[in-house]
Amino acid sequence: MNEDYIFLNSLETVKECYVTQAENFSNRPQKYSLWHVAFADHSVQTSNHDVWKANRNLIISKFSSLGMGKSDFESKIHEVCDLLISNVDKRNGQVFDMHLLLSNFSSNIISMMLFSKMFEYNDPLYIELRAQSTNFFRACNHLNGILYGNVFRLYLMIERKSYALIKKMNREFLEFGMKILNERICHKDSGAEDDCDDLFDCYLKRMEHDKNLFDSKYNSL
Repeated sequence: MNEDYIFLNSLETVKECYVTQAENFSNRPQKYSLWHVAFADHSVQTSNHDVWKANRNLIISKFSSLGMGKSDFESKIHEVCDLLISNVDKRNGQVFDMHLLLSNFSSNIISMMLFSKMFEYNDPLYIELRAQSTNFFRACNHLNGILYGNVFRLYLMIERKSYALIKKMNREFLEFGMKILNERICHKDSGAEDDCDDLFDCYLKRMEHDKNLFDSKYNSL
């Protein structure tokens, strides 16, 4: 297929490539790979070099300011756990889907950090998001995360339905994100950049702060 492939077949080799010589082996072409199909070019998972560093620095610093690693963050988790226990108690011994309940409350911890929202398990918006996530990861399971290049491109021709489903879910995830974005813009706060309620807020304020800077890495996130 006119392509050269390098297989890393030991832990020492992987460490050499991705740790010792990370700068030389990063930014590999991902156009034909599961990562590219699932997360596109500028996601946290697929970014490299300066864009990745910008993501890392912002996320680490803001997670810390939002309580990560501190007692405040632990109290937030305990708060959600208390709600979970209370919800289970309300069932009065009736049969219910524990997996669904755990999924709801664990995802609420993530959504609180990302965009300050909590969803009831029967919230239509949450049901929509859960269905999208389920379909997305189900489709990913049918694709091969190891293959790259033209080999993966040929594999996509075999798994056309899974590929189409992932692309469809990506569009729906984007629409969901735009809903959150529009809500945030409608209630825009001109507070200081360091005064953030969640990670989504931090990104928006940093992008607003850097919008006139030509070389800002946040303009490409």
